Order: sequence, then structure tokens, then C-alpha cells
Amino acid sequence: MLPSVGIFGTDSNAQIFISLFKAAGFPVTAVWGNTLDSAKRTANDLKISFYTSKIQELLLHNEVDIVCVSGSPHLYSEVCIKALSIGKHVFSSVPAGLTCQHAYNMLEKAQYYPKLLSVLNHPLRFLNAFIEAKRLLKAGYCGDLMLCESSIHTNSLLSHHYNWHCDSAMGGGVLQTYGSHIIDILSFLLDRNATEAHGIIETFVKQTDKMSNFRYISSDDFSSFQLKYPDGIRANVTLNSHMPNGFVQEIMIIGTKGYLKIVNCDLFGQLKTNDSMQCLYTEEQGNNSLYNSFEDLVPGMYLLGLEQLIEGIKMAFESTQVGSELGGGAADRRNADHNLISTAANFENGCYTRSVLDAIVSSNSKRSWVDVTTPAECTLHAPSFWTMKASAMANDLSSSTGLESRTHYVDNIKRSSPQISKKNKNN
Repeated sequence: MLPSVGIFGTDSNAQIFISLFKAAGFPVTAVWGNTLDSAKRTANDLKISFYTSKIQELLLHNEVDIVCVSGSPHLYSEVCIKALSIGKHVFSSVPAGLTCQHAYNMLEKAQYYPKLLSVLNHPLRFLNAFIEAKRLLKAGYCGDLMLCESSIHTNSLLSHHYNWHCDSAMGGGVLQTYGSHIIDILSFLLDRNATEAHGIIETFVKQTDKMSNFRYISSDDFSSFQLKYPDGIRANVTLNSHMPNGFVQEIMIIGTKGYLKIVNCDLFGQLKTNDSMQCLYTEEQGNNSLYNSFEDLVPGMYLLGLEQLIEGIKMAFESTQVGSELGGGAADRRNADHNLISTAANFENGCYTRSVLDAIVSSNSKRSWVDVTTPAECTLHAPSFWTMKASAMANDLSSSTGLESRTHYVDNIKRSSPQISKKNKNN
């Protein structure tokens, strides 16, 4: 039996999460909305029995084992920290908070509770084209790496109504929406973190005919930035949300022997000794009704990667249940094997990505190169996130101190919360 999921948010991403978690076999038992009406509407539409507009009610619900965080980014850090503090696994949208401090607070809490799963939604890591590209890079296919070029061309990210996507201070804009994924996947492929950043951010469309005249859009619709990596590697990224329709993402990594190019889900490569480019991997997505329903909201390749990521989370929980059954013990659906999901983006990766985003924003203001600075605990000199989790689990950090702290935190929330009752979806 898989652990149950509580969804924090009612936006299109939340609806995608609900559909994919259900398709993977996870029971989705609760949903939170910023208003009770939006929560009730989502619960009715997607057949979820419990709904609420109070964060604490969702977190303390007995049938919620995993908190899936969507909605406005300004709440990601608060919800993730509270969820981990009361013993809930966390699956969070990106970026990790609105500031580097938010991201670091999430990382610190995740390391304090090592047995809990804390994963960020960076689905490109689970696409076969990127997995194969990383293998080839490690095998020396491109030789010594020199340059990375990446671009995303898509249509407008704005909806018909004014919401947080229109406000840069709330986490809106093409840089945070897609730039965070590019920054993460380049780090994943290169196995390096950027040290300096330089970028520009522009908002060309400040008003639309479909929004009230007094509303002004501050979120960026175009961004171009450069990154410096160790060993002299350079990256150039262009993000453009002014195309009439469609979505095209290209990532090219060039080395002394040749290059690899990933166009959406397809991998191509060419060595300097060859006359033409070769197709190394092609993704067949099939005719899935789920993709047809949501592809207008999220690119198909991100849906496919998210599906694979959720399947990885499913395997992490199922493996511990099988191990318990073979050992003759009682299986706990809330335990997960972190090794099976170690390639997923964690809160340490989120802290790095947030730092790069902050450096690009700072560079746009200063019109100069800016160092990518992260808290000392997030640097490469510290043990890796998953290594620290494994070490802490081996030492069993569920000592009396940790348990007392967690119990005290839960008691404080309960004292300030009304009695939780299960709302009927027909109410």
C-alpha cells in the first residue's frame, strides 16, 4: 500500500500532480486552496474527500503522508519546513522559495529529518535522453568540455487573469519558471556548479487586453544569461516566451572531440571525425490521454519526466515494503528507500539553483558579472545531500531530542488549529 498524498494548491500544476500521482497508484486524500471555494471545486472535480483553505489542517491530516507543494512560490518554503517538522514527506515545485535564505532553510530542515523524502520537481533528470547524455559525457564522448548552449522558445506564460505568474516578486516569469530547470539540468549533466553569472531580464509585455487597465505585469518574458563553470566551461542560455505557439527546448554541449545536442526529448551527437550528426536516442511518448489533457499547460517532455519521477518515488516506497515483508516484519507505507531516488533533485540542488537565479537578477541590476554565492553549508566541500541523509539514518537521528522537538512543534500547531473534521465533498 502506497502512502497517501495531500496536494497544496489548486492551480494547473496541482491538477497535473493529482492526476499523475493517482495514475501511479498513490491515494490522493486531501487538497488545500487559498480559498475554501477553490479547494472545494478542485476536490469535487477530482474526487478528493477532504479539502481546506488552512495550511495547518492539510499538514495535520492523519491520512496525508506526502505533502505535494504547488501554487505560489512564496509559500513553498513555509509549507515544506512545516511538513518536514511534523514528519511528512515533501515533493515540492520549483524554485525552492523566493530567496536563497528560503532555500537554505528548506535544506537545513531536510537534513535534520533524514528519514523523510524531500524532492524537488526537476523532471528533466528522469528523461532517458538526459540520462544517456550524462553517461556519454562521463565516458568522454565529447572530450574536454568547453561550451554549453541552451534555448527555450515558447508562447506566453500569462493567463487571462492577473495572478502570481504576472508578478516577479511572487516568483513569476520565464527565468524562474524555465530558467531554474535549465540551471539544474546543466549542473546535472556537467557534474559541476556555476561560479559566476551574468544576465539580462526583460519585460516587453507589461499589459494585455484581457487584464484590467490598472494591472501592470512585472514578471519577465525574456531572459538571456551566461554562466561560468570550473575548468573553463562556459554556458549561454536564452529564454523567450514570445513565440505564437509550441515549445522547443534545445541544449547543446560542445567539447574538443564533438558535441551532444538534446532537442526536447531526442538526443543527437556528432564527433569531429564524422561527416554528419547522428540520432542517439528518440523518445516515443505514445498516445496518452493524460498528455493530451495537459500538454497545453505544460510541455509534453516535462509531463513525461514528471511521470518518470513519480514512478521513481513509487519504487522508493514499494522497495521498503517488500524488504519488510521478506524480513518478516510489518511493512510501513511511510518508509522510503532514498537510494532508489538519489538522482532526483534535492533541497541542496534547490539551494544552488536559487543562488544562481539570485545572481542573475543581481547581475541584471549591476550590469556586471556576479559571483554565485551559497551558504557555507551548501558548498561542494560539504558532504553531499544524500550522503548526509544516509549517514544520519545509520546513526538513527530519531533520538529523544529530535522526537521531543517534533512533538513540541506538532503540539504548538494543534493548539492554534481548530479540530480537524473530514469535509464531505457534497457539502
